[in-house]
Amino acid sequence: MNVTLLADPEKKVVKRFSGTNLLGWANRKSFLIDPFGKLRKIYDTVDTKTHAQEVLRDLEGLTELVENLGKLESSNSQILASISAASRIQKAILPDFKIVKSHFKDFSLLWEPRDIVGGDCYWTAKINNYIWIGLFDCTGHGIPGAFLTLILMSKLVRIFQNIQEVSEHLPSLILEEIDENLRDSLGHEEHGYSGREGADGCILRWEIGSSSIIYSSANMPIITQMRDKTNVHFGIRRSLGYGKNSTRKFEDNTLDIEKSTRIFLFSDGVVDEGNETSGMSYGRKNLQNLLVEHKSSSLDELTLGLKKNLSQWRNSRPRRDDLSFIAIEPI
Repeated sequence: MNVTLLADPEKKVVKRFSGTNLLGWANRKSFLIDPFGKLRKIYDTVDTKTHAQEVLRDLEGLTELVENLGKLESSNSQILASISAASRIQKAILPDFKIVKSHFKDFSLLWEPRDIVGGDCYWTAKINNYIWIGLFDCTGHGIPGAFLTLILMSKLVRIFQNIQEVSEHLPSLILEEIDENLRDSLGHEEHGYSGREGADGCILRWEIGSSSIIYSSANMPIITQMRDKTNVHFGIRRSLGYGKNSTRKFEDNTLDIEKSTRIFLFSDGVVDEGNETSGMSYGRKNLQNLLVEHKSSSLDELTLGLKKNLSQWRNSRPRRDDLSFIAIEPI
């Protein structure tokens, strides 16, 4: 390790690190500064006979520290590069809503992982005159959540491809298949293992131009809005995956819609966002009030308003979870 020896005749370094320039023969000090400019040690008492050996010993330790920091920085860069690559992969498996967006009167999507990758995912498909839309909130966030979204999406695509008749594409049946496939893939049935990985989710099916939508929910509520009135629709309290199979089946429900009816799907990250001062969750009530305030706005304007409102609610507080919000105005 190359060491630069500094002379300080004007006592600038002494004053900066000791707070005084009254440094003379009576009280000699020296300083050990690493290559990054960080002060590592102040030698308050300098014995000219032994000081060189003392500094050399400390330099050996500092050299090892600098080398370890370099290795850590290199490893950190590699990890960030890998996660960034994973983010591109995750985005690539998410569908492009352009294939269905043109069939709705209005449509908007907000998808923001808390970290570089996240545990929320969305899905859509179109066959003949039918459109399906799904939103899923997998266990956790970051890398574990992202891996779960990859498993869930791959299973969902395979399930959908294997179903031949549109009548078999009921949202409840698709959720049952996802649940079974997740438990099988994650080994939840083996050796009595009670799995902690799974997802909440909701799937809608709409026949283009019709005045009704069929939906099924796995522990994920949806909100409908007609001008000043909003309603929360709850599915059954059963998630996807998570250990042993439930005896309660997913149910299909029908929503009657009128012109300008709006439908909203959202993950926990929206309503669970914590307030900066109180820590209180944003909650469904605030979300419903925001929807009414933006009843005359386009859905893109509404989504931007929600994003801004959540940011103000959170302020400098770290985000709790991934954010996903799908807004649809069918007719």
